[in-house]
Amino acid sequence: TDSYSVRMGNPGLLPEYIDSYDISYQKRIKQSYFNIEAYYRQKNNKISRIQELMDDGRILMTFDNLNKEYSFGTELSGNFRIQKWWMLYANINFYSYNLEGDIAGVTTDLKSINYDARMNTTFLFSKNIRLQLSGFYNAPSVTAQGEREGFYFFGAAYRHELFNKKLSVVLNVRDMFKTGNYSSTSSGEGFYSESERRREAPVITLSLSYKINNYKQKRQERDENMNEFDDGGMM
Repeated sequence: TDSYSVRMGNPGLLPEYIDSYDISYQKRIKQSYFNIEAYYRQKNNKISRIQELMDDGRILMTFDNLNKEYSFGTELSGNFRIQKWWMLYANINFYSYNLEGDIAGVTTDLKSINYDARMNTTFLFSKNIRLQLSGFYNAPSVTAQGEREGFYFFGAAYRHELFNKKLSVVLNVRDMFKTGNYSSTSSGEGFYSESERRREAPVITLSLSYKINNYKQKRQERDENMNEFDDGGMM
């Protein structure tokens, strides 16, 4: 990528295997619901990106297997119909995070308390017009050789349906405030590095779709028990 760093793959990587156990409870209240889940997840042969200092002074970026990654925590989520014209979805995930194994000959045993949260709210101005605002936050976390800072971003989408919902117009704005950047640090024998990743933002897309038949209705008639995908989602 430049005169200071080299990227290389690793054909000796082992596949990851995941053990996951969870228990959850959901409560419905009219058109709303609340869900709580406790879980334990273990990933064996965790594949991690690592860095090493080469003899010529350049940084080698490659991949290696950690012994395991495991997390134990709880997740809360809810979808609430506050008014006929206003819906709110929120989710927060809080967990203990651990990394164990050997990286570049160094024994690694790292721990952190992690959490992430997301929320989106939808305003139904009519049966054919809706606006959705969304936000996401990911807290800082340990990595195989250092730490990653937290990051957050916001988005918005506007959907308008015309001609008896045959034509759909969607305007989508991702990372509207240019906040979806994050930085990280890593260190090993003979080196210390800091990096920052910047997204191209904001990203604005306009999409048009037109239904030329009643395929969705025909599919419902063929199988009344099939769950239909709600194409009203915008994000």
